[in-house]
Amino acid sequence: DQIETDYQMKTTTNIRHGISLAIFFFELFIIGAGMGLVERLLFVYIVEVLGGSYTLCGLTVLATVSVEIFIFQYSKFLLDLLGHEICFLLALACYVPRVLGYTLLTKNTRHWIILIEVAHGITFGFMFSAAVDKTADLAPPGREATFQTIQNACRGCLGAGTGAILGGWYWQYVCNHRGKHRQNCRSGAIKLFRLAAAIFSTVLIVHLFVSLNFRLYHSCRRLYIHFNKERQRRTSVVVPDDDASPLASPLLPLIANDEGEE
Repeated sequence: DQIETDYQMKTTTNIRHGISLAIFFFELFIIGAGMGLVERLLFVYIVEVLGGSYTLCGLTVLATVSVEIFIFQYSKFLLDLLGHEICFLLALACYVPRVLGYTLLTKNTRHWIILIEVAHGITFGFMFSAAVDKTADLAPPGREATFQTIQNACRGCLGAGTGAILGGWYWQYVCNHRGKHRQNCRSGAIKLFRLAAAIFSTVLIVHLFVSLNFRLYHSCRRLYIHFNKERQRRTSVVVPDDDASPLASPLLPLIANDEGEE
C-alpha cells in the first residue's frame, strides 16, 4: 500500500510539473509574440506614420538598452527581492501603457517615444531575467541547457515570429481595406497596438488570478499537513522501550563485564 501511495504521489507530482511547464512556455510564447510585434513594426510606425527619422529610431533603442543593462546587472538582487511572479507581472504591466502610449503620438509629439521606450527596457529586462531563472529552477538536473533553448525558442523564435507576421498582416489588412493612405495606415497601427494592449491585459489578469490561486492552494495544503501531523502526534501513544534506549544499550556490556570481574 505504501509503494502504491508513493507511486501515485510521484505520478501526480510529475503531471502537475508538466502542466506548470506547459503553462509557463505558453505564456512565454504570448509575451514573445507581443514583443516581436512591437520590435519588428515600431520602426515602420515611426518612419512611415509619424514621419520620424532613422536617428529617432536609434535613440529609442538607446533608451531601451540603457534600462535593460541596469536590470540585468542587478537581476539576482531583484529576483531575490521580488521573485519570479512579481517580475513577470511588472513586465506585463509595463507593456500595456507602453503600446497605448504609441497610439497617442502624433508628428508633433513623436519624440516622446524615447521616454515611452524606457518601459520596453523594463518589460524585456524583467521578463528575460525571470524567464531564464525560472527555467533553470524547473529544468530537471542535467537538462538545464535544453530547457533554456526551449524557452528561448518559445519566446524569441516562435513567439516573436508569430507576432511579427500576424501584426504585419493585420496592419496591412486594415490599410488595404480602407485605402492605402497614410492616415488609414495610422488607423491600422492604432488598432493593432490597442489589440496588443488588450491581449496583454488579459494575460496579466489571468496570470495574477492563477498565481493567487496557486499561492492560496499551497498555503491551505501546508496548513492541512501541519494540522494533520499535529492531530496524529496527539492521538498516537508512544511506549518507551528500555532495551532500545540509545543510552542503555552501549553501557550494558560494560556493566556486565564489571560485575563479572567482581
